[in-house]
Amino acid sequence: MKQLLEKLAAEPTFDQMREWRVVPLHGDTVIRLSQDGSDYVAKLAKPNEVEAHRKLLRLNLRHVATSVFPALLDTGVLVTRYVHGGPIRDPRLEPALVREMAQVQNALVPERLPSDAERVSWQDYVLNAMETGRLKLAQLRPSAPVDALTALVRTTSPAWRSMASDYASMPFGWLHYDFNESNILGGPPQTVIDWGSSHGSGPFLHDMARFCLVDDETLFTFRETSDLCRKPELGEVRRWLQVAAFANLATTLRHLEVYEKDLNRIVPFYQSVLG
Repeated sequence: MKQLLEKLAAEPTFDQMREWRVVPLHGDTVIRLSQDGSDYVAKLAKPNEVEAHRKLLRLNLRHVATSVFPALLDTGVLVTRYVHGGPIRDPRLEPALVREMAQVQNALVPERLPSDAERVSWQDYVLNAMETGRLKLAQLRPSAPVDALTALVRTTSPAWRSMASDYASMPFGWLHYDFNESNILGGPPQTVIDWGSSHGSGPFLHDMARFCLVDDETLFTFRETSDLCRKPELGEVRRWLQVAAFANLATTLRHLEVYEKDLNRIVPFYQSVLG
């Protein structure tokens, strides 16, 4: 925390830090700063997160928490407004947030088309993550959700390569890459946080798959706004959403130790989409 506070002092707003109420939120690297109606979250940001916020600042976003003091990004410090309300529990998104996520991709167009090698890399990532997850699943204590997930992995295994190939074949767009309920705060309005996993472009429906598959309103709102989603036939978009959900499952399995406690909530969705 000392390093973070020292870097914050470069901003005149925080030069009298003793006048601010400081509350740790996540260890020593994320804090809440409050004073006389001003309420912020400050953190030591990773280089890729700093780069993501530089790009987001070009846009006029209401549903994405972006840097309030851009000069601090040069020191690796991200300060955003504090968003009241915890993570959403229902995977139904406000239409305005859906439009903004589409607008982010519309604005942050990749400088070039992905190469064949990049597409193969994304395909291989999914296949390797599924195999890693299968091994991790086998080491867990048996339970109803573990058994159900194991059965799903087994029944989908013949289609892994074709789904991974379809996933890597879709257009590429800028990704949040950790776009889930825990990183969408209820507000109101709903607000997206934590771009620390954002490393640039990838299969463009990765972020939106879960939300579009559980709610047609989200799908059609995104399709109306997204430059990448308007041209393909709806059937192709639905197939892309399914294989993007498969890729999300692969990531979940790869990091199973993080998601194990949420399997009761996670497994029914994947059963409904991939079962």
